[in-house]
Amino acid sequence: MPLHRRSELQQTCLGLIFISMIRGRSCKPNVMPTGLSVVNALVGTNLTMGIIYTDATDPQVSWWIDVLPVATWTVGSVGQPSVAAQHRGVLFLEPNGSLTFRGVTLNYSGSYTVKVVQSGVGQGTATFTLTVYEIIKDVSLHMWPKYAIEGSTYLDFYYTTTQGAAKETKWFFNGVEIINGSHNSINGKNLTVKHLKRSDTGQYSVSLRNPYSSGTAYINVKILYGPGQPVLQLNPKKDFFVFGESLSLMCGAQGEPLPSVSWIFGGHVLSRSQSGMLNLTAVQTNQSGVYTCLLENGQTGLQLMENITLKIYENPKGSPACSVLAVNGSSALQYHCQWPGGSPLAELSFPTLNQSCHGSGNFVLTVSNTQGLNGKPISCLAKHPLQQKKCDVIASEPSHFSPSVSTVVSPNGNLVVSITCYAKATPVAMVTWSISGHIAIIYHLSEDSTHLSILNFNLSTVGVTAYTCNATNPLGVQSKNFTLLGPAVSNASFVINSEGTVVILTWDMPSTATITAFEVQMKGPDLTKTRSQNGRAADKYRTIQVEPASSRSANISGFHPKLVYYIRIVPMVGNTAGLVSKELKIGPETMSGAAIVGIAAGIPCTLLVLLSIVGLIVLCIRSYRKKNREPCYPVCKAIEKVATTVPVAPHQLLHGEMKPPPDYSIHQRPTQRPGQRPSDASPVRMATTV
Repeated sequence: MPLHRRSELQQTCLGLIFISMIRGRSCKPNVMPTGLSVVNALVGTNLTMGIIYTDATDPQVSWWIDVLPVATWTVGSVGQPSVAAQHRGVLFLEPNGSLTFRGVTLNYSGSYTVKVVQSGVGQGTATFTLTVYEIIKDVSLHMWPKYAIEGSTYLDFYYTTTQGAAKETKWFFNGVEIINGSHNSINGKNLTVKHLKRSDTGQYSVSLRNPYSSGTAYINVKILYGPGQPVLQLNPKKDFFVFGESLSLMCGAQGEPLPSVSWIFGGHVLSRSQSGMLNLTAVQTNQSGVYTCLLENGQTGLQLMENITLKIYENPKGSPACSVLAVNGSSALQYHCQWPGGSPLAELSFPTLNQSCHGSGNFVLTVSNTQGLNGKPISCLAKHPLQQKKCDVIASEPSHFSPSVSTVVSPNGNLVVSITCYAKATPVAMVTWSISGHIAIIYHLSEDSTHLSILNFNLSTVGVTAYTCNATNPLGVQSKNFTLLGPAVSNASFVINSEGTVVILTWDMPSTATITAFEVQMKGPDLTKTRSQNGRAADKYRTIQVEPASSRSANISGFHPKLVYYIRIVPMVGNTAGLVSKELKIGPETMSGAAIVGIAAGIPCTLLVLLSIVGLIVLCIRSYRKKNREPCYPVCKAIEKVATTVPVAPHQLLHGEMKPPPDYSIHQRPTQRPGQRPSDASPVRMATTV
């Protein structure tokens, strides 16, 4: 006998014994399962829900699924049990009223009730629960949303299978069973994790089990977070950088996954990488500013930004420049200090004048009270992060000055006289003019008023019209009164070269004289002729050279050193000659300055040489007298005859400017002169010299 049949028989016997014990105590039939009332079945198998009943004879037995009847039969009747059409082939009634399932399917899972009715007595009931299972296959575990982000409200897990239902479900985290609580919630096929944290990263799994099979699924979860607080690094670490230097910026932060780093400057993305490194080489001043590090989680899209400011400085060019101007109608001084260029602009100030005022790049300070500023150095202090410098400026009142005059002839033949008044002053003096003498003149002033041009000058106004030139600045005023003079020359002189062929003339003129040119005039032989070619020297002055009004010297060549010339300088205004210079004589009698200097220097030397020669002669004579005294002999007659026959060369044979040779006979003693015989009475003295 099969084991399950033996078990059912035992259960039936026990049921009968139990019914026998209670018999007589109830009037209606008693129905009891012969086995378990909760029945599990594998899909496609056969099973029977067995029953026993008492206190009923040939009762009517009906089976119900929930509230719907599925099979009915009267025990002991001849006919076949009545089974609902949709359940035929699966449900069968046994002779004792038990319900048999053949090839049970999943849709037969449910609650079954059997009713046993004894006519005229009543009915008895029993209830069964049937669960039909399949073999569990292909368990999968899923989560939603797709990304688990730190701080999110929840994360849901759910499982699916291609077949089979679980009777028992268990959830695990890193191998530890998950229990319902405030952080984790299990509901049916779902697991909900609330308020996600980084510690929720790990392996989640679900285990499914039914009476006939089991299955497990796993899923690894990373809780995404970040980017965290950015960390910025500057290398080298400096407060500022100098134009042309190199540097690097580093930015990073924690996160899952590791966030990408983008560097942004001026609205433009400079770089994007995981390393977060930005290298800047040979930096320029236009790279100063705010650099933004943008950190982004590539999966969650979360972003975080952090800024860093770079300061790139450049030295200003050159040095600061100071100046001072006259403002407010030349009543106040305006000090300027400039040091352009550089980054940032240099801070400028005049601490001596005002300690609280300063400016950048170009600083201007106006001072109304100018007392004590004449000749006082004022310093501008220029401060730049890379260096400090200063410049000085000295304001001074107008100095004494003399006007200068120049005269030209206009194309229409008028004389145009330009008068310049310039007084050295800081700031530049403002020049004003006044004219007296009640004459009608046409004039023109230059833009800075330092030049007054008289466009219709007339020599008749010389010495009549008075001019006044005023130079004014905030520190003082200088005035000059003068009249225009006619053409005149003063201090005429010349220098001649050592050969006597070239003459350099020099002269001067009054500062207010009106002159358009200088004529150099000469009287005497032409410069190009020699002495032998020149007949009679010209006795009238003629112009040999014309110099402009600005000249104060002239070079004249072609002079003959043994001829005489006369030169003068004639100042001209237009075609009118002025007062001529003194007459300068040039010729042999003329000794140049260089010649005079040479003679003056040679006289002491000549005297010294002469004294030396005289001393030597005296020494020689004395020595001669002492050591070399020899006897004098009479001249031989033959020799005397020859001597007397030699004629003396007459002096009148000399030509030109040659000098006659010296007569050395006069230096002989009388006894040695030719034509004379030694006196016989002279004593003869013999001596031998060794």
